[in-house]
Amino acid sequence: MSTIVATLLIVLLTLVVIAILWVVLRNVLVSQSEILNIKKEFFAENVEISSLKIEGGAVSLSLRRSGGEVSVESELKVNEITIRVPSDVISVVDLSGSMVTCKNVNRSCCTSLQGVWQGPGGSPASARNNCTQANVSRGNVCTGVTCRGVWLDRLTPTKEANRQLLNIISEVEGSRIGLVAYSNGVLSSASRDLSTNIIQLNNTINSWQAAGGTCICCGINNASRRLQSQSSNDRTKKIIVMSDGEATVGCPEQPGTDPMVDANRSAFDANNTLRNLTIYSIGFGEDVNHTTLKAIADCGNGQNFSALDVEDLMNVYTQVSEEIITKSVISNRFNYLYIVFYNETNDYKERISELPQNLQIKSYSFDLTGKLEGEIVKIEIYPVILLKSGREEIGPLFDSWILSG
Repeated sequence: MSTIVATLLIVLLTLVVIAILWVVLRNVLVSQSEILNIKKEFFAENVEISSLKIEGGAVSLSLRRSGGEVSVESELKVNEITIRVPSDVISVVDLSGSMVTCKNVNRSCCTSLQGVWQGPGGSPASARNNCTQANVSRGNVCTGVTCRGVWLDRLTPTKEANRQLLNIISEVEGSRIGLVAYSNGVLSSASRDLSTNIIQLNNTINSWQAAGGTCICCGINNASRRLQSQSSNDRTKKIIVMSDGEATVGCPEQPGTDPMVDANRSAFDANNTLRNLTIYSIGFGEDVNHTTLKAIADCGNGQNFSALDVEDLMNVYTQVSEEIITKSVISNRFNYLYIVFYNETNDYKERISELPQNLQIKSYSFDLTGKLEGEIVKIEIYPVILLKSGREEIGPLFDSWILSG
């Protein structure tokens, strides 16, 4: 009997040992599988040094990230999330005379409308027999039995659309809005710097009146200068350019002899001057030069929109507003980056968790005083992913900088 009991105990102990060994082996296999999968993910990402400035122990570093598309086979929790982001937004608005027009009328009717008549031989051809800069309150006179014209009031819905823009953008804490109104040039009294004062901005919108020509490049140049002086490199910047016609006035800042070329060039210059900038363009009405407005949006890596009527305009401004304040973000494959600084004999490591998103450039500042003395001769960047066990898995070198000479 004792022999049987002993045998059973030995068998039981053997099974226990086998079970323990299997658990250990399975954990090792799972861990190795996790590491293998993670190592694959490292090669789907890349972060590179975009710019670098070193002054003593102060280091300013900008990183650009590329890659980041989510693989279907990925076993990591890589999710797309939508967040609301603060931005610096400037609405550039056309207040040329064509924003309030009575079409197909004679000079006498235009006089009664307190407008500027453009008769035969006028330029552009589409404006002939039109009364521009008409009094916005005299639409009934335009369409009445005496004049029998076609009334176009684009100014009133433009005001309403911009009030709506203010309301949506201001919902996001930290966002600021500016206004740039233009006709023959920038209308200073009808424009405002970046602000969070919605009452003041609305008062400015209420003061808008239509008169003069169309200097689109004036509006873009002015918006660019305001953002350059009032915003910062790491802020998201947006310019919304609206026009109801085509550019008729050029700018000395641009080298072109054609106002439409100047308009395109001003958007190109703004994009080259400002970081994190997107330019949207909106054409309102049937007389818009869409080629110019599309080129402006293309130069600013944005979108071009067309609005034929009041409802379209409101919908477009709403769409642009929502796009400005929301952003879809791909959560990171890796948890943070190690930035390793080297002098001739030692090294020092900094960890950064706020990573640039895909195709974004993000700036960082480090003070190495008392941490790494002497001249910095090399900088290296490594990605880090935390395993389920909490252990760090450090990926391959993303990028490096070495002091030349």
